[in-house]
Amino acid sequence: MSGLVGNPITIEISGEQFIRRYYVYSIFILFENNLSVYIGQTGDNKNKTARPCFRRLMGHLSDSGGASDNQIYRYFARKTNLQLPEKHTRFSDEIKLAIENMLSKSTILMKSYPIYNFEKNKDYAKNIKDIEKGVLCYLNHNAKTENIEIINISNLNNENVEADREVQEIIRCVLDDIKISIKQLKKKGVC
Repeated sequence: MSGLVGNPITIEISGEQFIRRYYVYSIFILFENNLSVYIGQTGDNKNKTARPCFRRLMGHLSDSGGASDNQIYRYFARKTNLQLPEKHTRFSDEIKLAIENMLSKSTILMKSYPIYNFEKNKDYAKNIKDIEKGVLCYLNHNAKTENIEIINISNLNNENVEADREVQEIIRCVLDDIKISIKQLKKKGVC
């Protein structure tokens, strides 16, 4: 072997990405001049944990067919036009290769918004879910105007978000930053 086949790749992850907190996060996926967005949250209603954002991103990109949190990988799998396995069944090598090809032509950007430090608090878990739904509702309503695809729109379940003033303010702050990110990505000529 006579050297490297490409430039070295550096991935730097700050320690803050491993702190358990209640977060709302956005994942932007740029593929073939299309912008798709996934909105998620950490923390569950059982108050057992609030997985760090980096671990959530790893889960979303997992090629394990048995995973329940790999929605972004499944999003790419649907784009392959190949026969998809049943949920909780392994992906074929053919699908994995097709998705690897798509991911190698994509850029993924994740932005995490820390809302609360983690502690067992049912109000925090409810609020974080309301914030996620509030952001999803807004993006769903404006997806055509913004020319974006929302990956996890099925998470809305036609539920209305009735939130107190504090939660509404957090939704507004998160949306303001997401709108800026979308404009910046568009300005770069991505979509």
